[in-house]
Amino acid sequence: MCTVLGLINGSVPPICVEAVTFSDTQVVPYGLPGTPELCENVVRALQHSPAVLLQNHGLLTVGWTVRHAANHAMALER
Repeated sequence: MCTVLGLINGSVPPICVEAVTFSDTQVVPYGLPGTPELCENVVRALQHSPAVLLQNHGLLTVGWTVRHAANHAMALER
């Protein structure tokens, strides 16, 4: 679902309790991998939510641990 939302520049509708945490998740405009512009846009978007949708790429989540980040991803993909 998140990949599709990233392709259409959509937002994440909170459809379960866990997803409410991600109501401010932003779609980061497409950028070439590794470019400073993409990095800056991702950092800016992560200030609002522990997840971002990379346009034309998919979901990126962060957390205190790998498991924490994976739990974020699973909550968003429900």
